[in-house]
Amino acid sequence: MSGKPPKDTTVAQLERAPVQVLGRIMESSNAALLCTVEEAGGAMGQAVFKPLASERRLHDFPPATLALREVAAWRLSRLAGFDVVPPTVLRELPGYGLGSLQAWVENAPGEGAGIGVLPAREFGPGASPAAGARSGTGIGTAGWIPVVAAQDEDGEDVVIAHRDTPGLRRIALFDLLANNADRKGSHLVYGHWDPVSGARPGLYGIDQGLCFHPEEKLRTVLWGFSGRAFSAWERELLGNAGSEHTRQALAPLLGAEEIEALVERAARLLDAGAFPRPPADRMALPWPPLWGIGRGVS
Repeated sequence: MSGKPPKDTTVAQLERAPVQVLGRIMESSNAALLCTVEEAGGAMGQAVFKPLASERRLHDFPPATLALREVAAWRLSRLAGFDVVPPTVLRELPGYGLGSLQAWVENAPGEGAGIGVLPAREFGPGASPAAGARSGTGIGTAGWIPVVAAQDEDGEDVVIAHRDTPGLRRIALFDLLANNADRKGSHLVYGHWDPVSGARPGLYGIDQGLCFHPEEKLRTVLWGFSGRAFSAWERELLGNAGSEHTRQALAPLLGAEEIEALVERAARLLDAGAFPRPPADRMALPWPPLWGIGRGVS
């Protein structure tokens, strides 16, 4: 994303600058901690620390690996050219041990993340998906793409939808590649990871701990791009994932089987040439799909 400060400066600060833990982010499920990081010139930035020792055990991911996957997601995003994950490093903090430290994204006014729960009537006849996420491929109202039909607490018909934007499409492609098993709407943030720089805000994905499983696990709210052909630029991004440089950068963080699965996914996507349809044989949406986003848009 143009206009941002050199990433290496922020990475160096995350890796070496003094860090002070402010407290736990209560909405998190794995004891994420809000911290301050001393920046150049004495200014204070914010970051999120996720210690390996505080991770909940999961039945389908190896224990004490989620923070490593957070760092791997940033490295893949940066090296392949996506730039959709805030700078994230491994860091050991006294009293907390080893974990991931990610630059905090400050929300910015403007377009928002582009995820919402909208009344079904706003999409008109036939636009609201009638058979779950598998039908969410048509353009809805004002550039929104319906993903899945639902009912709210009052029994009103609603549609979970997302905007048809390049930023969301880029994150959807990244999630395909990283095999993100938990792309909730609340894991998308529109803003700055360096708000003092004056750079334009951008759209970022956070909470990438459930990525890179060797089996197909993709669960996302961004199914609206299903069936669309990849652009030449998107094909280039997918091709970058298999480079030797990318493999070497991921090797300290992921298992060999997970890295090979990543490379094979990239090859399959290139062969297919388009965003895939949601699977019919397993859950295609995360739960809850929005988490913290009520009726309306974000």
